[in-house]
Amino acid sequence: MPKIEYRTSLLSNEERFFISDELCQGGFSMPNPTRISLPRVNYNFDAKACVPVLTVMLNKVEKDYSTVDELCDHDELSKFTRDEIKNAVSELNGRKFLLKVDKPYGCVYAVNKLYIANMEFVYGR
Repeated sequence: MPKIEYRTSLLSNEERFFISDELCQGGFSMPNPTRISLPRVNYNFDAKACVPVLTVMLNKVEKDYSTVDELCDHDELSKFTRDEIKNAVSELNGRKFLLKVDKPYGCVYAVNKLYIANMEFVYGR
């Protein structure tokens, strides 16, 4: 069976849409996205691991709310050193793409999804 993908992005404040009552009578369901991709924007990150770290944290539920060491253990980030990942996390946190959450065992970082405008949700099989 061929792979089918559908893409949507977050609506800006100016964009509005309405769904009629008749359309929603039988219920309205939306599938979960299979992947989230960053918009094709040059963020001018200094650390080369910023985009891969952000992509992993967006798409791997178990890697959101992670320490730097937990991110270093992820296969997709294995080509980066611990220092490169640490620098990327520091830059992403400083630019508000990641939020720092203090825990008793140290700090974890979470993606600030509200700060990433126009991220695309990819739907498919």
